[in-house]
Amino acid sequence: MNYGLPYKGSKNRIAKRILEVLPPAPVLYDVFAGGCAITHAGLLSGKYSRVVANDINGMIPHAFETAITGGVTALFIGVLVMLAMGLAIAFFREMVL
Repeated sequence: MNYGLPYKGSKNRIAKRILEVLPPAPVLYDVFAGGCAITHAGLLSGKYSRVVANDINGMIPHAFETAITGGVTALFIGVLVMLAMGLAIAFFREMVL
């Protein structure tokens, strides 16, 4: 199962294990959401009535929320932001190396 939006540094591979060790609670706070892998796994786990995603880049959690609620426009914008971030990282690596 793939969780969240794909990006380098995603917690996708460890999301299921993280959720296995967290206890059930009324709310799951994903404070470093990134691509929302933990948020996604938490929603699917059924252990939480509410899941809150937060990240320094608020567009990514918003894009994830839009994707799971069926919106297209904001998801497209979120994907563009992620692509721009990837291009900026690649450019920076070329400049440093």
